Amino acid sequence: MTERSKTLGPMRFGPFDLLAETGELRRNGARLKLSGQPLQVLVLLAAQPGNLVTRQELQRELWASDAFGDPEHGLNAAVNRLREVLGDSATEPRYIETVPGRGYRLVAALESSVVTPQHSGPEESSLFRRFFLLFGASPYRRWEIMHVRMFLWCLLLGYLGSRFWARTPDKWGSTLFFLELACIALLLILLSFLVYTGTFDRSSLPKEIGRLAPWIHWSTIALVPLTWAMAGTLVVSHSGLASLLAICGTAGGIKYAVYKPAIDRAAFPKPQ
Repeated sequence: MTERSKTLGPMRFGPFDLLAETGELRRNGARLKLSGQPLQVLVLLAAQPGNLVTRQELQRELWASDAFGDPEHGLNAAVNRLREVLGDSATEPRYIETVPGRGYRLVAALESSVVTPQHSGPEESSLFRRFFLLFGASPYRRWEIMHVRMFLWCLLLGYLGSRFWARTPDKWGSTLFFLELACIALLLILLSFLVYTGTFDRSSLPKEIGRLAPWIHWSTIALVPLTWAMAGTLVVSHSGLASLLAICGTAGGIKYAVYKPAIDRAAFPKPQ
């Protein structure tokens, strides 16, 4: 870090806490993956809140005269990465404002802070490892677990639906089966997109969840009456399969529709 980080105490802006001396940025107590030049840019801006910090000053602080690489391109990349982590926008800035052709300023109100981390230890590095930590304190982890369970629920309903179709190959049975498959396919596509976004661009998750949540919600709800209709078709001839369809469809759909919005709100609170 730069010399300024040694004199800059813990600072808070919005939901973020900047610990310049240790080189950490936290959101609601959870450490974010930000280091190197993007973090140094934030420290330099936080050292002069509300004031313009020129591109030349930033480049002079971050790149030695004999350093390799293009400082112009490097500074642009660092600011873009910083905005990505903050969930900020160049066109509608809440934290980092661009002064075209001149530099940047930190426009968020800064205040001194004392940071208490919500959980200790490094963030798990992969979805595979996080899958096994089923009862962790992180809301984001609970969000992931909910989506893993949703994937498994969709696969189970697809399997039960294929057994239903094998026992009712008439037009009515085929219609119900392919409607169920359409809902399952839509859910799997939407969930896969959100998991991909959460893995590679977590700062975009709140916006994507808000955009896709209605589609996920109503596709899930639609599966409940579909599975009940399929169960009703088999209730006399195959009561065991009918019971499995009714129980799995209702329990999974209602649980997801009721608890998923609460988990989303906890993991990805809307900016104040």
